[in-house]
Amino acid sequence: MFLLFVMKNKSQYLFQLSPSSTPHLTSQQEPQRQVLNREDPEGIEQGVRQLRPLRSSRSKILWPEDPNCNKYDIDFGNDLPHTVLLSYPRSGNTWTRYLIEAATGIYTGSVYHNGMLYRTGFLGEKESWNDRTTIVKKTHIPFHVTSSDSVIMIIRNPARACISLFNYKSSKADDIMKFKDTVPEPQFSSESERAHSPPLQSKGLPNLNLPELERLNLRSFSTEFHLHANGCPVWWREVASAGLRARRLLPIYYEYLREDPIPKLLLILRFLGMEPDEGRLSCLKKHLDGEYKGNQLTIDPYTPEEKLAFDNAINFVNTSLQKRGFDRLPDYSLYRN
Repeated sequence: MFLLFVMKNKSQYLFQLSPSSTPHLTSQQEPQRQVLNREDPEGIEQGVRQLRPLRSSRSKILWPEDPNCNKYDIDFGNDLPHTVLLSYPRSGNTWTRYLIEAATGIYTGSVYHNGMLYRTGFLGEKESWNDRTTIVKKTHIPFHVTSSDSVIMIIRNPARACISLFNYKSSKADDIMKFKDTVPEPQFSSESERAHSPPLQSKGLPNLNLPELERLNLRSFSTEFHLHANGCPVWWREVASAGLRARRLLPIYYEYLREDPIPKLLLILRFLGMEPDEGRLSCLKKHLDGEYKGNQLTIDPYTPEEKLAFDNAINFVNTSLQKRGFDRLPDYSLYRN
């Protein structure tokens, strides 16, 4: 039987007690993250994992400008279990990585090695897929997931993620014409309406206002968009199906995560086998958005045929989730983004 003792002061230390040994620091009194036994779906007791020291030379302070929270940092782990963070693109994966890093104090990784994310502080971005120094590994690609993997799968309304992905690909402001054939000049009934119409701040779009977009018939989107949209339901379904084949799976519904992140984050920590750090979570509640929670468009560009394809994909994934004992997807009609 393994017991875990933690001394809490400026730093945390991980102690291990086994039947054949006395309590000792895991390695030369190096700071450690507190990690408890991972849950096993078959109920097999695995005990407490002993972690190697974190590589503190590459640590990063999370909230340096907050005097009450600037003691919390992120660093690399060693010999961590391989856990996949799977999602269809533009489903909140990067924001979820920020939440996980802030809550665990351990970097997340990715299959993409995105230089921009690395420069913004995701230092685990360039670690290899099989490296065991990051707490989860991001991918959008179904064949990266094997049936033996542990998977955290973020699921977002595919119709909204599809629009966000197209907008991301068309990120230059002058590419708005790719998004829609023609956007007429905004029409206001009064100067007051012009003054009080809230601006749309989505990245890559000109300074249009949300009421203006909602008044337009946006089903006349460009050919490029509809070619893109035709492939979205199939890809979204394939990503979800890959996650559902995994031995251990935690579905996280993006809409619920946006509404109330901390309860969903606690589920993630439990799935990862980690004990919540109340101090970290208290600070995270003050810094939930970070720099990574994207702005969203509330528009409907789809044809009836495209909507039917999305409905069929959603119904298939709903049925598959329930067969594995998970909750149904959110009622997407209640969410505008």
